[in-house]
Amino acid sequence: MKKKDTIFANKVLEISLWLYIIFALLLSPIYNTFLFALPIIIISITCYYLAKYLLPQSNLYQYIGSGCLAVFTALLIYQSHGIMEMHFLAFVASILLIQFKKWQVQLPLITIVVIHHITLAYAQFGANLDVFFMAENDFSWLTFILHLVLAAIIFFLCSYWAFIIEKYDTKLDKHTQKLQSQIEINDKIELIASKIANGDLSSKFEVDEKNTLSKALKIMQSNLVKAHIKENEEKFYNLGLAQAADILREHNDNLKTLSTKILVFLIKYVNANQGGVFLLNDLDTDNIYLEQTASYAYDRNKFLTKKIQLNEGLLGACFHEKEVIYMTDVPPTYIHITSGLGLATPKAIIIVPLIANETVNGVIEMAFFNEIELFKINFIKKVCEIFASTVQSVEASNKTKKLLEKSQLQTQTLRNQEEEMRQNMEELLATQEEMSRKNSEIENTIKTYQNLTKTIDSTFARLEIRPNGKIIEANQVFLDLLQLKNVQVNNKTFNFFIEPEIKNTTEYLQLWNQLNMGISSNFLIKSKNALGQSIWLKCIFKPLVNEEAAVEKILVLAMNITQEIEKIEYLENVISSSNIKVK
Repeated sequence: MKKKDTIFANKVLEISLWLYIIFALLLSPIYNTFLFALPIIIISITCYYLAKYLLPQSNLYQYIGSGCLAVFTALLIYQSHGIMEMHFLAFVASILLIQFKKWQVQLPLITIVVIHHITLAYAQFGANLDVFFMAENDFSWLTFILHLVLAAIIFFLCSYWAFIIEKYDTKLDKHTQKLQSQIEINDKIELIASKIANGDLSSKFEVDEKNTLSKALKIMQSNLVKAHIKENEEKFYNLGLAQAADILREHNDNLKTLSTKILVFLIKYVNANQGGVFLLNDLDTDNIYLEQTASYAYDRNKFLTKKIQLNEGLLGACFHEKEVIYMTDVPPTYIHITSGLGLATPKAIIIVPLIANETVNGVIEMAFFNEIELFKINFIKKVCEIFASTVQSVEASNKTKKLLEKSQLQTQTLRNQEEEMRQNMEELLATQEEMSRKNSEIENTIKTYQNLTKTIDSTFARLEIRPNGKIIEANQVFLDLLQLKNVQVNNKTFNFFIEPEIKNTTEYLQLWNQLNMGISSNFLIKSKNALGQSIWLKCIFKPLVNEEAAVEKILVLAMNITQEIEKIEYLENVISSSNIKVK
């Protein structure tokens, strides 16, 4: 029930209640019932207003109002001493309650009226009490039954009309709301259609599944959006390919310049943040790798050497598999993008192989802060395909150019070599004569050296040692002095045979510094033979240098002076033990 209808029905009810009250008060002087009527009126009307104002959200006051009408009807019947016409006030009350459009509101009225009629009829005509229900000359049990039947019919009809009106109003409200909703939807559809007609495809509205026009408009908008997106993607694709073709055509003489230009174009055109171009370097067939020929905002630490092995990381995997690698779950340690806010991990990585004629010429890697749309991925793949063909063409051209230059250089080199060979032949003839003379001198020198070596080996202990002290060769005199065998000297260092009191001295360390500088020196060495006896050797150290003036080995000649040292030590002991004093 609408609010305005409820307000109107409440006003009618209140007016009716007060009219019943006024009518009862007017009758009270005639029948001397004022004191009887007043408490009933006050109690009833008080209950009505208390329910109405204390429970404003409840409909209880309507049912109390229905009961009040029944009580006032009974009061008027009683006051008028059972005049038959007063009974019609119950029918008037039932008709008035139809305005609430609720058959349930009739129930308090019907219940009280029925109880009133049965109770008072029995009290007056059955128990012969002094009450007033109906004039005695108007009463018969047949009349009473007809009275109740007619009252029941009227109450039923009023309740039924209230039910029908309520049902009709409910249906009417639904139709009104539906019509209002349809009007609002049509207004929205008209507004959206106007925006779509003006090119605004971004407007959003809720689709009513029962409204075919709304559904059709939504489908039309969706199709137009798809067509608009497809048109923009095709425009993006074709315009980008044209720009890429211009770059490849203008810079096809240098691969590094070409790589940089095409990479910068791709990064900016597809809104990437970082990227790098890695081309195959197969100049050395034993060391084939991917060389970084261009980069854009790359972290310097990521490709410090600018070389990627073919089996290394995602770039190597992309090269071998010849497939695009698109990754959205980028590890935090893989790469960082530097911005004004610091370092950030990219959201997506794409690595595209550069394939032309089924041959991989390199890869391109790009990093994004956001995931990449499919049409951009297709565009990148197409540009990489064209770039790969250009790279292959440039490399073939460069190889041809290098082969031509190499051929020309080889021709010139052969001419120069022919002239050099002629000159060399003349020099060789002169050199051959000089070599024959020098060979004779060398043979004499070798014989003299061999004779000198034999003389030294028969007199001195001889060693040949490396600059690091490792013994190369030791003659028999050295072995006899220390009572060793040759196998005991192999893989030993010179320091192994030197007593700690000698080799730990500063003078001994300075000796080796001088020897490694190529300076000859003399030094007194103390050693021990296999029996543990001390041996004193006076050594001459002679560094032997090669053609680069570097010390190649050191010749050591040693003489046993143990007896002389022992004699000196003996004399020193004798002098120190005597009491000789010098004045």
